[in-house]
Amino acid sequence: MEIIPAAVLMNTFLEALAQAGVDGPGHRRSALVDVALRVLLVSVPRDIQLSYQDSTLRLASRINDESTQESEESWLTHTTAAIDPLGGVLEDRFDGAAVRERCAEVVSPDYVQERVTQIGVAGMGFPWEIQELRRGGTDELYGVIDTGAEGTATWASLLDGAMTITSVLFLGEPVVRMPSKIARLALLGDPPQRAQVHVRAADRVAGTDTVDVVVANLEY
Repeated sequence: MEIIPAAVLMNTFLEALAQAGVDGPGHRRSALVDVALRVLLVSVPRDIQLSYQDSTLRLASRINDESTQESEESWLTHTTAAIDPLGGVLEDRFDGAAVRERCAEVVSPDYVQERVTQIGVAGMGFPWEIQELRRGGTDELYGVIDTGAEGTATWASLLDGAMTITSVLFLGEPVVRMPSKIARLALLGDPPQRAQVHVRAADRVAGTDTVDVVVANLEY
């Protein structure tokens, strides 16, 4: 039994909005806000229901069993999100070179895989690869991720890599960490094959369990 990555759920919401034609000015992609990842979704046979009502997305499931009677109570809500139809990122400039310089401590690209292996995770949900990893103290991180050519079909692979490397900021004994809330997720353009990722502790407070993440192509 495997847990469906949060990146898959986010990509599902974003693709659903795109297919429904819910977008902002100039066909800019809507942003997800106030995302609540309530209950883990696991890869066992289940019926999936994705709904959009009153500017709120909801992903629910129920056991795939013909003997189960249809009712509202039979559906379990896993994830909800509101949308910002205007979309757009909060900051449209990113100085990757400056972030890389601040993150002076070089970390082995194998560090993330070693950590997840220690907690019993057999592998990643997507075949992305960390090509560079650097840490700036206990509150900042810089990395470069390559998703491979197949990873550019959707944002899921890159989002999965970006969410996973955030664990490098959390020192000490490795433990299972999964996002429970996302304040805002906004995307511009198409997913690049290689991207730089900047992770920073919220309000620059070391040890906090809330982080800000920026993913940008290498031209920034």
